[in-house]
Amino acid sequence: MNLNRSTYLSFRNELFRCIDQQKRDLFEEQQLQKNHQLIQLHYLFDWGSRCQFNKKFYQYWSTILEQDPEFKKYRLKIKLNTKHCYSSNTLLARSNNTYL
Repeated sequence: MNLNRSTYLSFRNELFRCIDQQKRDLFEEQQLQKNHQLIQLHYLFDWGSRCQFNKKFYQYWSTILEQDPEFKKYRLKIKLNTKHCYSSNTLLARSNNTYL
């Protein structure tokens, strides 16, 4: 990539902005954990649109659970974490290679 001074400074500023945002997000997450307000869900991701799933999940979460005044007072946050699950074909191919 060809960087001139202006492009470099712009890239550098954006990089530092992203790092600062990550620090703020991490601090917020630590505070939520400390106050027992963070729910972390881990699910296996095999194929398809993970982004679409997450978007729908958060949409359902907000429309169903956050509308309940009793539940809303806890001010819980939810974080979805994926664990990649290899397709069964990949696992079969890998296990067949070990027997050859």
